[in-house]
Formats: sequence, structure tokens, C-alpha cells
Amino acid sequence: MNSLIEYGKAIGKTTVVCKDCHGFICNRLMIPVRSEAMYMVENGIATPEDIDIALKLGYEIPFGTFEHMDIIGLDTVQDVLTGWNTNYAHRLDQNGLAEVFVRPVPNILKEKVAQGKLGKKTGEGFFKWQNGHKDS
Repeated sequence: MNSLIEYGKAIGKTTVVCKDCHGFICNRLMIPVRSEAMYMVENGIATPEDIDIALKLGYEIPFGTFEHMDIIGLDTVQDVLTGWNTNYAHRLDQNGLAEVFVRPVPNILKEKVAQGKLGKKTGEGFFKWQNGHKDS
């Protein structure tokens, strides 16, 4: 592992270390964020637009979770959430706590995928896309 860290530094990259686990760091953290964001929309708490604006401003990131899901592809997001729910929904750690927080696949996601609204690659998902860019 040390040789990989040194190689990363040698080519000007920042490196991080994580145990071998499903999703590693970034993807594992984003699973519950995506689930909760869609839960909030389904329950009328906030719109995708408002959630993304809050995330962009609050965390100083370039795009929110709904825009990111559209970029990834909603079919891919559905496949990932289905896999996580199947594999982790009932798994507990040594303290009896959920190993990973994940909700069942939200209906809003299932409906969009069934309608072929897969995000950027089809021109519509949570947002409309034109020539590879999100419509304002």
C-alpha cells in the first residue's frame, strides 16, 4: 500500500486510505444522502431544486445530489440502491446497529426509471438536460 501512496504523491495526487469495504469512502457516504434526499422529496419536505441549492451553498460543492444522480444515470442509481438495500438492509454491526444506513429504493426513482427518464443521458431525470447541460 505504501508504494501506491508514494506513487500518488509522485504524480501530484492527494491520497486517502480506507479498508476494503463496499463503496469505499465517497460512494458509501453518498448512498444515505441520495436515499434521504429522495425521501424528502417524496414526503413534500423540499424540492430537488431546493435540496441541491442547499447542498451546493451549505457544503460549497459544485452540484447537488439530484444533479449528481442525473449525471450518473438514474438507472445506475436505482441498481446501486437496490444492491445496497438487498445486501445491507438487515445487517448489523458488532454493536447491534445498522451496518449501513439505506432505505428501500424510493418510488420517485422507480417511476422515473420506468418512464425512461434516466437523467443527462436521456435529456430528462430530476432535471431537464440540453446538449449535455442542465437547463436553467
